[in-house]
Amino acid sequence: MAMRPWIFISNTFYINTVESFKNALILSNDHVSKLIANEADAEILAIKAAYLPLHNGFLTVQNQLNSKLGIYHGQTQTFEEILEELASEKINEWRGTVFAVFPERSAGAKAIFPRDREPFQSDTYDQRVEAVESLSITLATYTMHPTLVTLSGTVHTYHLMLTGARALQQTDEGSVDTLRSNLRVAHKIMCVGLHRNFALLLAKFIETPERVIDYFDLTLLRKTGEDETSASGTIPAGTVKSLIGYQEPGFNYSPDTIVRLKNTSTNGANMIVFPSNTETDPPGAGTQYMVPAGGYIDKTFAELGSVTFLFLCIQNINAMEVSWQIEIQ
Repeated sequence: MAMRPWIFISNTFYINTVESFKNALILSNDHVSKLIANEADAEILAIKAAYLPLHNGFLTVQNQLNSKLGIYHGQTQTFEEILEELASEKINEWRGTVFAVFPERSAGAKAIFPRDREPFQSDTYDQRVEAVESLSITLATYTMHPTLVTLSGTVHTYHLMLTGARALQQTDEGSVDTLRSNLRVAHKIMCVGLHRNFALLLAKFIETPERVIDYFDLTLLRKTGEDETSASGTIPAGTVKSLIGYQEPGFNYSPDTIVRLKNTSTNGANMIVFPSNTETDPPGAGTQYMVPAGGYIDKTFAELGSVTFLFLCIQNINAMEVSWQIEIQ
């Protein structure tokens, strides 16, 4: 019989926000604000400086996806602008961090930057993107140097921003898949950063560990045990109803959770189940499931769009009322 993982080594930040990127961003925004409020302390300032690129990277990747889906209408950096930032600013920041561990021109530094800045400044666009990814992978191998492992996460997030900016400029369906995948990876990297900060703060306040709580919003990390597992209702003729808000704080289910959606109508009316980014619009060309009167479907929340959409909706396309029931397994 397999043993349960020790709770203290579980990444509670990832576990409790994996199904709600909205909650992840609220949690991270709150954490950053609290670090900034205490950055007069040199240790807190260092924690903030290492974490901020992960937070900003997640926000950028999320905005890239939302921009592609038409949800976010602000400005996002173009692929060329990010490459320019890479060549003029980021590579110098990363070199500085590495050279604090391995002096410039030492064998250790050359192993990480065999061609120094050149791959990031003058190679082709594709080669520069590959160079960023390669640097991230290389840094992750230096497990005896935590600073370099932390930098690996920063560089990896930057690589996601680069590929996301390129996907924004493309029109094929695969570009949306790229952006969604990027967001999932950026979320996990950010949560690893939050977990690392928890450990650093616990070490700092080891004699007064309750002070660590001052840096995190625990309301987003504690499940109440009051989550509803079933609900039912009716939908008027010719309307759309939102059943679940995937980004709401009360939604605490993993993407693998199975949901049974029943059409309990006895009048022969069918209903359509679909994920959406609005609460009232009819389904578009994406995923949708027709459920006949008296029938049901069993789907995971992932299949019902919980990872990338905002709502789970039902459409009544009939001239009569539809009755529905949802059961979360």
